[in-house]
Amino acid sequence: MNKLWLIIEKIIGVSLFIWGIITLYTLTTNILNMTRHGYAAAQHITYFQLFFVSHINFFLAVASIFGGFMLVFGDKPGWFLSIVCCALYVVTFFRSSQANMESTQPYYAFFKSYSIMALLFLAMLILLIQKPFRKKYQATAKNWLWIAIIIIVVIIDKIIF
Repeated sequence: MNKLWLIIEKIIGVSLFIWGIITLYTLTTNILNMTRHGYAAAQHITYFQLFFVSHINFFLAVASIFGGFMLVFGDKPGWFLSIVCCALYVVTFFRSSQANMESTQPYYAFFKSYSIMALLFLAMLILLIQKPFRKKYQATAKNWLWIAIIIIVVIIDKIIF
């Protein structure tokens, strides 16, 4: 791996790490505000229901933190988690942009930012599956199978629940 690919690896790792921290902070703050200000009680929403609604986002944020951190240090599980997280963020942001496109809310044009984020994570995903990374982390067919299974299971979970 030449120096350019190492720099790309570090940038992607740091970006995922920071994005995971921001996402985790935002998610926990929103849930805390819902419980603290009585919205959850007024709507008869239990803590389990709050967790059930946002469990994918919570686990994805934690996986992004660990994946980005380990990718910075060149660990294979970090590369593995980074691919999974980037693919899932692409699906999540693309799905969010499609859902908000038909909205009549005052800030309905905000869906464009979701599309931009989906493209950003797609670019990171494309970079992570390039030959220098596959060669460095010695990707096997079993690795790709596990990546595909995890992504499919999480997408199904997100669609169903």
